[in-house]
Amino acid sequence: MGDLFREVQLFLAAPIEHRDEFDASDALIWVDWGDEDESVLSYLNDVLPETAQIDYECTDSETERGFDILLKKDGEAYVIPYATDAADRDTTLKAAQEYLAPTYEIRWYMGSLGSDTLAFAVLPTDDWERLEREFGAEQVAYYFAPRCSRWMWTKSSLCWSRENNSTDKRTQPPRRVEPCGAVCSYLYFLSVMAAASAAPRAEPAFSRMIWTFIASSASRTSSAARR
Repeated sequence: MGDLFREVQLFLAAPIEHRDEFDASDALIWVDWGDEDESVLSYLNDVLPETAQIDYECTDSETERGFDILLKKDGEAYVIPYATDAADRDTTLKAAQEYLAPTYEIRWYMGSLGSDTLAFAVLPTDDWERLEREFGAEQVAYYFAPRCSRWMWTKSSLCWSRENNSTDKRTQPPRRVEPCGAVCSYLYFLSVMAAASAAPRAEPAFSRMIWTFIASSASRTSSAARR
């Protein structure tokens, strides 16, 4: 994964200059809200070494969502803990992170914020620590949110998940979950901005984008509360 590390390292050295090039690089895994959850695991396996790839199996289930995804490791298998009626990308990514820890870490690329297609980067944990020593933990976290953050699939500041109500239980449109998306996103990005204020190489346009998102989320949250 040395090439992926160098891509991230080059981007962090000059984010404004290398933004477009990095967005199109192999260092990022782009996941759309409409992607099936097993596809997310497949995307991760595409960049992981063969010895570290996630062993998973999709099986039928008697739950409302109609399927389970089993993760297999060290001779054991466990089911990703989705809600009874729906699966969601956030839970899939968290389960993948737990599977890969502590050797690898998945981080959310904040340049994809505000889109219904989010980007993630996965590197060995040692590599993320090297980047933090080189650029500072705040600078790295500004562009790549660590696993401790609450990953939210947002579109119009709402969480999205896959609901299964028809014959084809694997291709349903998203279900809105309100109002936690706006509230959690608002609180989380306030903390991101607090950390980012110390980042000497922060991109002004990116900062404005985050503040616009926060203001929009707050406005929608207030409107929902009044209703």
